[in-house]
Amino acid sequence: MIVPGALPALTFYPPQFSPWVHGVVRSLLPHWLRWQRRIAVIETTHIDRLVHLTAQRDAGKVRYYVAFRHPTTDDHLAMLYLFAHALPQKAREMGIPLRQPIHSAFIYDRGVALWAGEIVNWLFPRLGGISIYRGKLDRQALQVIRQTFLQGEFPIALAPEGATNGQSETLAQLEPGTAQMAFWGAEDLAKAGRSEEVLIVPVHLQYEYQNLSWPAVDRLLLHIEQESGITLPPPDPTARYDRLIHLGHHLIQQVRSHYGQHYPAFGRESPPEGDLPSQLEHLIDRILRVAEAPHNITPKGTIVDRCRRVEQATWDRIYRSDLTQRTMVERYFADALAREAGLAEWHMRLAESIQPISGTYIADRPSPNRYAEMLTLVWRALGRVKGTPFGNIPYLGDRHLLISVGEPISVAEHFATYQSSRSAAKECVAQVTAQLETAMRAAIRPSQIPC
Repeated sequence: MIVPGALPALTFYPPQFSPWVHGVVRSLLPHWLRWQRRIAVIETTHIDRLVHLTAQRDAGKVRYYVAFRHPTTDDHLAMLYLFAHALPQKAREMGIPLRQPIHSAFIYDRGVALWAGEIVNWLFPRLGGISIYRGKLDRQALQVIRQTFLQGEFPIALAPEGATNGQSETLAQLEPGTAQMAFWGAEDLAKAGRSEEVLIVPVHLQYEYQNLSWPAVDRLLLHIEQESGITLPPPDPTARYDRLIHLGHHLIQQVRSHYGQHYPAFGRESPPEGDLPSQLEHLIDRILRVAEAPHNITPKGTIVDRCRRVEQATWDRIYRSDLTQRTMVERYFADALAREAGLAEWHMRLAESIQPISGTYIADRPSPNRYAEMLTLVWRALGRVKGTPFGNIPYLGDRHLLISVGEPISVAEHFATYQSSRSAAKECVAQVTAQLETAMRAAIRPSQIPC
């Protein structure tokens, strides 16, 4: 991200649910999904589970978080559809009255407005959204989340994966925050003398191209090849997979050459040329080391952990609450730090966009859908290099959306152990996170359209 200098701190906008805003969005949502997001069919399964849980919540018997898959940036719209349309319809079919309006609050990254626009800061709070920093302990947001869970009108939805991975059939590493917040909710309820059971409800979201437009695929593939400097004979439609693999190796070599030439101090011995997964791992590590260096961050943890630390360190330098207290000279230095941090974040975003690109995602289970998703990921990574604004993916065909509600996970059986010691609490959070991961992974459905 290129920034002119230090900017005021990102504002926390408290949730202020507006029934009329919710009503307008609810009315427009099906049309928006169909014509703007090109989701032609929405399939729902096991919605009855959520109907029963919502009825129990209305009766004061349970409180629950909704943990949803996060493969795309359309997932919040999918969750809104679940609560605004699918859940009420199923409740009517079952003859079970639910308290109106039927909705869920949700947690989102405070930086979403930086790429989605300022409208987010107005719209999301009025739909019950709670913004949070992903890379540090955000006490203000956590306090609001806990209060909303304890006394709020709606359940709270959040994505345990933390960020999109662009792959409908692959689950990214889950962060422990969902399980931790569920245990905090159980603690807060116990302190208030309330007996509701605390649950985590897994919701699986999966997208698949219904009728993949191969001409559109070929145009996008050829466009990326040309931008990458690949010159080939007239394209052979039967060689799409080989061309995509060749494109991946070619781009990796270009990025590796750039970082090897201009950032030699951050490299190490490269893996064998033919080993694409190892090449990607090596390249991402080198790019992240370049991003971490200006912040004096020690490289450790997973790629996701490292990206979050760089992101937060960057925002701490760019979005500052102390600017009005600084002299002019100090402001000049703050501007220089912000510009430097913006460049470090550019490197981090590049690593983040490369990370989901896999040399095995298509090979493990070849399908048109996986091919389209991987081509889109390559397009996004190239966009990071070009510095183009975050926007809609190229149209490759209409999509099918699957929304499936899983069996709820209770924290009750772990709660006594959780309260016994700090180490026991950490272990309980890990166990519930593992349960959630198992449930979410099991819900992934292989592509229904084979090659």
